[in-house]
Amino acid sequence: MLSGRHRAGETSRLGNLWNSAENQTKIILFWNKLYSRPDYGFGFGRQPFVDWNCSECRCYATADRSLFSQSAAVVFHLFGRRISHPHYRLPVRARADQIYVMAIFESPLRLFYNVSRYVDQFNLTYSYLNRPETDLFCPHGAILSLEKPDPGRMPSKETIRRKSGLVAWVVSNCKARSMRNEYVKELRKYLPVHVYGRCGNGSCPARECLFTIFDRYKFYLAFENSYCRDYVTEKLYRTLEHVVVPVVLGAANYSKVAPRGAVIDVRRFRSPRHLAGYLNWLDANDDAYLNYFRWKKRFFVKRRDTCRAAAVCKLCQILHNKRYGYKRHFDPHGYWDEDRWCSTGRPLRDIIHLNDL
Repeated sequence: MLSGRHRAGETSRLGNLWNSAENQTKIILFWNKLYSRPDYGFGFGRQPFVDWNCSECRCYATADRSLFSQSAAVVFHLFGRRISHPHYRLPVRARADQIYVMAIFESPLRLFYNVSRYVDQFNLTYSYLNRPETDLFCPHGAILSLEKPDPGRMPSKETIRRKSGLVAWVVSNCKARSMRNEYVKELRKYLPVHVYGRCGNGSCPARECLFTIFDRYKFYLAFENSYCRDYVTEKLYRTLEHVVVPVVLGAANYSKVAPRGAVIDVRRFRSPRHLAGYLNWLDANDDAYLNYFRWKKRFFVKRRDTCRAAAVCKLCQILHNKRYGYKRHFDPHGYWDEDRWCSTGRPLRDIIHLNDL
């Protein structure tokens, strides 16, 4: 079995063979990293298509740009200093039938450049946006059913009584456009919120620190950096994996992306003061607090690597579907328009009840 890291001299032979009529193996080239993952959380070569139980396995995943001209599809992650540079241009297609895939997982407010420069250049979209325009849908997590209920997954009263803190928040972006910093500033007038990271006094440099926080505190502020439709990041799913109740601020429909009765949505409270009152009440009522974990008996959290694998599997399937409706005249700005999906400023203050203070 050949790996995704080719030996010198193999590139041309592999490309010509695998896109031949006899073999029909499609090469999928990951042009740049998906954050820190050059393999997009999927893997390299042919074997991952088998390991992830893809319905179509006649594909080969690689990050080797020397295979560009032989690639059936090229995936571009539209985030990062180089690809967002004003003078950056995508490579010219090697063939008219070569498919370009736009991968984008930051909110429209976090791109910091106009994606209209890429008009008519992409044929497929790969993102968290749960809309018909998205070809490869991949949220940051999912809630799946257990094979059978497991009451043992419910935390005990003894577990929650060992918690010594009430509310915690780890944050590094101190000027997020979701108004989360303004909301927390108001919330802290009515109850203690321990803030860790660059925007607070608490030190939390290591990832393991989060696990300590989840064990110690009853509530965690899973506040998004942008208030944009469908934008739900790992903050929510990471919190749900632990015995801590997420308090959420975001534009998602949380009844669809989280278990029923698992999160506390700030939009349901008339002000931060009213939210503080409710959190204090839950702190004093163990049974009511434990109700936020009843879902754990029937469901579990699946993180995004499985979703990323499913997206690459689907891409392979699409490449072998001669009737798939690829985008031919596609404007990324219309798809990723902040005015279409996001709220900021005074309208957002109204939504999260900061204007009535």
